[in-house]
Amino acid sequence: LHKVLSTISGPVGMIHPAIGGALGAGANLAGAVNRLVNKRG
Repeated sequence: LHKVLSTISGPVGMIHPAIGGALGAGANLAGAVNRLVNKRG
């Protein structure tokens, strides 16, 4: 999922910075959640 978000946020970021920023933030948030879950598990 993170790879997909990163792949999308690249070209979209050039077209629409706000959408690219939102996708980037979503990818970062997903990564943070994954790290927290992995730490607990």
